[in-house]
Amino acid sequence: MAHAETPIDWYPGPVIDAHCHLFPDLTFVGADPERYLADAPVDALVDAGTFGPDTFAGFAAAVARRGRERPAIRCLLNVARRGFVEIPEIRRPDDFAPEDAAALAAESALGVGLKVRITRASWDVVGSALIERTTAAARAANIPVVVHVGEQSPDRPKEIPPEVFVPFLRAGDVVTHLYSAKPGAVFGSARSIDAAGEARDRGVLFDLGHGAHNFDIRVARRAIRLGFAPDLITSDVTAQTLGSLDLGRSIETAVAAGMPVRDAVAAATANAVAWLGDSIPKDSGSRIGIEHRRRMRRDSQGMLFTTPVRVHIEAGAR
Repeated sequence: MAHAETPIDWYPGPVIDAHCHLFPDLTFVGADPERYLADAPVDALVDAGTFGPDTFAGFAAAVARRGRERPAIRCLLNVARRGFVEIPEIRRPDDFAPEDAAALAAESALGVGLKVRITRASWDVVGSALIERTTAAARAANIPVVVHVGEQSPDRPKEIPPEVFVPFLRAGDVVTHLYSAKPGAVFGSARSIDAAGEARDRGVLFDLGHGAHNFDIRVARRAIRLGFAPDLITSDVTAQTLGSLDLGRSIETAVAAGMPVRDAVAAATANAVAWLGDSIPKDSGSRIGIEHRRRMRRDSQGMLFTTPVRVHIEAGAR
């Protein structure tokens, strides 16, 4: 709760968390959307690749069981057939099905695009087809691709650097986990930074995608000093981070790294609306409040830092 004596600056929505993982009864990474919305009553949630072509029906049924359209819930379909039933999600060549995922995303009102994780584990199975077939399928279906960067397999130390796959991305595609410190992340090398800059010039978007393991305050501060702020701010909340991470806290970390408040708010409102287009309702029931009061946070590496603001998300009529 905000302190009554501390003024709060309010900004209108729609307020959108465009990268989260939902429905704990369907997957081990899924957060309960109702519990999440109790903490952060946003206008829309986008599940980012928890479900693939073979598990999408379960996602659609779970959305239908909610019995209401607001807040809106949409999804990016994973190019792995079963999504995050297990990780690594691509263990055999026939686990990889970007064409099926794109067809479902294009034909369903719940689908907004594709999600692919560029990790060594998946690359070792299907090679460069991981990005080539994914982007080709997305182009054919006229939908965007969201690409996870940062190596997640410590037993496979040879990462796939962004300069290998980012050139395949076009305007409207998204690179997520912008401020990760993991091998293979955007700010891991000069060549990777150059590839990211060229991609941004083409209209590729970059998402903060906080998550449990993908936000390093030192990387974020360096990047923002270089003029590389995120276009989108999202939580990447999962069952494991529910209660400790949400969209508001993710906005706070961006401001702590040096992003202007208005730009950080826009990255969770106007920018997300522009990216998602007609796939979500444009009317807003929520708003973002900025309270200029400090609190301590830790990043994914355990580094302690101070956020200069506290973010409040307030729901309107549902």
